[in-house]
Amino acid sequence: MNSNIIIAAALVTLAPTLIAANPPVVARKPPTAASTPTADSPAVAFARRDVERLKPLAEKDKKLAAKLAKAEARLKALQNDRSAAKADPKNVHLLDAFTHNRPVISCRWSPDGRFVFAGAMDSALHRYDGLTGERVDLPGHESWVRRFALHRGGSLLVSGSYAGKLLWWHPDEASPKPVRIVEAHQGFVRGVAISPDGKLVASGGNDNMVRLWSAADGKLLRELPGHARHVYNVRFDPTGRFLVSGDLMGVLKQWDVAAYGSAASHPSGDAAGGKLVRDLDAKMLSKYDKTFMADCGGIRGMDFSPDGKYLVVCGIGEVTNAFAGVGKPTAVLFDFQTGKRLRVMKPARNFRGTLWSVKWHPTENWFVGVGGSNAGMMWFWKPDSDRSFHEIKLKGSGYDVDFHPDGLRLAVAQYNRNLTIYDLAPVRAKPQAKRKRRRRK
Repeated sequence: MNSNIIIAAALVTLAPTLIAANPPVVARKPPTAASTPTADSPAVAFARRDVERLKPLAEKDKKLAAKLAKAEARLKALQNDRSAAKADPKNVHLLDAFTHNRPVISCRWSPDGRFVFAGAMDSALHRYDGLTGERVDLPGHESWVRRFALHRGGSLLVSGSYAGKLLWWHPDEASPKPVRIVEAHQGFVRGVAISPDGKLVASGGNDNMVRLWSAADGKLLRELPGHARHVYNVRFDPTGRFLVSGDLMGVLKQWDVAAYGSAASHPSGDAAGGKLVRDLDAKMLSKYDKTFMADCGGIRGMDFSPDGKYLVVCGIGEVTNAFAGVGKPTAVLFDFQTGKRLRVMKPARNFRGTLWSVKWHPTENWFVGVGGSNAGMMWFWKPDSDRSFHEIKLKGSGYDVDFHPDGLRLAVAQYNRNLTIYDLAPVRAKPQAKRKRRRRK
């Protein structure tokens, strides 16, 4: 028999098997939007969780029932319009306010967005439920809590007070108690930061010293001398390799602390923990007042852009009266890669006072600042302009600001004894009123 005929017969016999093992590729239409399941955006996920948390509570409390209605309306607005999940400063509006009995001077959201922690002109740290406003006091300090930091994992909070002590907390406990108390500085603790990997705590204070501590056991790892005056702020860059400290005179120092963090060592192989890399100049934020014979100003706020490209610091510039705080709110922007000062930034409209705090948006290319004197203001800046592009009045001077992890809400610590919550979503959530049925005559 012809060999070609034999091969052909074999192929016919095996064809079903070959087709089953190697099914033909059939072109398919791409799935339609209706058939594709879409995951909630972070903003929608947080809004949904807010509604779920409020539902059982609202059954017993009329005030919470009203908050539930607003939360449901907000969730619906975010679900119906995907663009609503994008933070827009021009949409900023007041969402809620929690009143304290003393001026509020510091604030931070918990990483899960459930709580807002606040320091005030008393001797305690305070934890507010971000939805209900329920307050839990965290006693342990002996003076005002101006600075504190939470690790992004949520299991560690370290706070510093004007009594010179650092306190370690487990912030998510029902009634948190200090788990460690460290005598950190002679005089005020003015700056506290936790490294991104959670291994280091940095602090700065009125003794002109920056110190590095082990987050695990509170052990002092290293002192970083070099500042001539009070250290007002400390901050780790997003990589955790560098620490920046700023003082009363507007001097910024960049330290390589890699030997103590996750980076392990300097690229050269030398242990570089605490090595001074360079100084940065923001001296326009400090001035000697001849009338009162005192230096005023300093690095009052500090933050990095999420990608680590920019460092922004803030305070008061062009001071004409130190005692009355007469000057201009000022931010100074640096290219952190080169150390070059890029801009000196001020409000678009004339305003007298101090820019107390700045915070970079977690995903957008702009930052917010709060401050004031007799009156309060909130400003927004982009890195390509030295003038703010939007502002909103506050009822009291703003001393600190922080973003909720949803990127839409802001907490502001205010001198008028309020911890206020602002929303950057484009829709002011209002529950729809039920229509009354007309009675037939």
